[in-house]
Amino acid sequence: MSDKEKAVIAASEAAKEIATLGQMGTGAVKGMGQFIGRFIEGPLEQASGIVTDHLRYVRGERALRLQKRAQELFVELGMDGPTRSVPLKVMIPLLSEATIEEDDDLQDMWARLLVNAGDADHDVEVRRAFVSILRDFGSLEARIMQGIYAYPQEKLLKECVRTRYLPETIVLGRDEEGDVEHIKPDVKVALSNLCRLECLNSNLTYGGTRILSQVYPTELGRRLMDACTLRSK
Repeated sequence: MSDKEKAVIAASEAAKEIATLGQMGTGAVKGMGQFIGRFIEGPLEQASGIVTDHLRYVRGERALRLQKRAQELFVELGMDGPTRSVPLKVMIPLLSEATIEEDDDLQDMWARLLVNAGDADHDVEVRRAFVSILRDFGSLEARIMQGIYAYPQEKLLKECVRTRYLPETIVLGRDEEGDVEHIKPDVKVALSNLCRLECLNSNLTYGGTRILSQVYPTELGRRLMDACTLRSK
């Protein structure tokens, strides 16, 4: 029996650890283990450890939803599963965070990141840093990022984003007097967090305070969103 086959068997067995958390049936447990095992190359201990140590306490229904969404995305790409292995240093934290995410839109981002990590034809490397950044996103951060980076890169390089209209509308151009007073409080928090994560940038006052009335894209933000976006077929 090959290491790959052993990994699939080990993942199936170890997935039983989370069965009682989501009232998963026997078929669902076996499917979850096989799904995880397909992403892993390595000896039996690695495959068993990744599932046992990092999925033991997650809610089973969220793990199953992640699996379902990832499989749907593979079908959308015309694939039946991953075409390259994912390094354990990426796979372990990715699964750990993705399977405990309770917001469906955010978990969909995790699902796309997972699928792209296993897609040999995707031209963006899924880095461990992307996992670290994405786990600090809330739903508002995700919505703002998806709206801003949906614009073509050449437009964003020439313009900044006026933040008073976020998250409903993306308006490009320089800020105007009074814009700061109209930024929603929760948007200010989300923008500050995205600037902290270097997914967006902003001007600073002489005292070092961020001026959040306008923000700019960053290379890191662009790469992250590319990694969370399916390639064209």
